This record gives sequence, C-alpha cells and structure tokens, in this order.
Amino acid sequence: MTEAVHVDDRITGFSVDIRWDGPQDKPYYRATLVSESRRGSVSEEPFRGVAVIGLEELRRLVTALERHDVSMTPGNREEEGMGEYVIELSLEDSAFSGSLGDERRSLPILADLRDALDEGHRQPLDNLLGRLEGWTDA
Repeated sequence: MTEAVHVDDRITGFSVDIRWDGPQDKPYYRATLVSESRRGSVSEEPFRGVAVIGLEELRRLVTALERHDVSMTPGNREEEGMGEYVIELSLEDSAFSGSLGDERRSLPILADLRDALDEGHRQPLDNLLGRLEGWTDA
C-alpha cells in the first residue's frame, strides 16, 4: 500500500535514512538527516554522513520523492537484501519506507534529494553521490 507522506507543521522529531540494501563488495555510503531534537540519536561513523535539517528541507525532500514517483509504504522496511538504495522516513510516531532503485536509477533521485537541502547540509548526500558517480562511470 502506497501512502502520501504529509509533513505537518507540528512535527518536531524526524529522521531520514538513505542506504544501500544489498550485497556489498565495497563500502557503501549512508546518509542520515535528522531534526534538531533527534541530533543525539545518531552519530557519524565511517561511510555514514549525518546532517541536522529543518522542517522546510524535509518538505522539499518529500516533494522530490513525489517528483520521481517514489512509492512510500507505511512502516519500516521488511524486505532485506534487495540490491537497491532505500529511504526510510520517521516522522514523530509514523514511519515510511521506499525504494530508490539500483545505482543507476537512484542517481538522479539522490541528486534531486541533495538539491532539496540547504547548502550547508548536503555533505552526506555529496559523499553518497560521489561514490555512485564513480561506479556508474566504470
């Protein structure tokens, strides 16, 4: 079941996680974007970039997903190892997940998501895109 993600003005706690879900023969970057209230719930690790973003940026991310017809399913992702990039949104007490596709299909979607962020918050997606652009050029 696909459901529209609604970003309400009252949302104060949210997170967005973008990651590879599949076999790995090389390290894959992961991007985690969180609200100020969830800053302490996640830390940067090797290959995982973290940025604190605002509600308006979250709205722009959701709009970018809609522009690319990314189907968001209520709840957390249940299937594992599908060989694709996935996005998981946690908004207060609601969760949604969706597929961005394999490396080639996800590249324009990830670029659009990157552009939806304020300039100072783009590094986690820049890291992910840099890795993907190197792969797709091969």
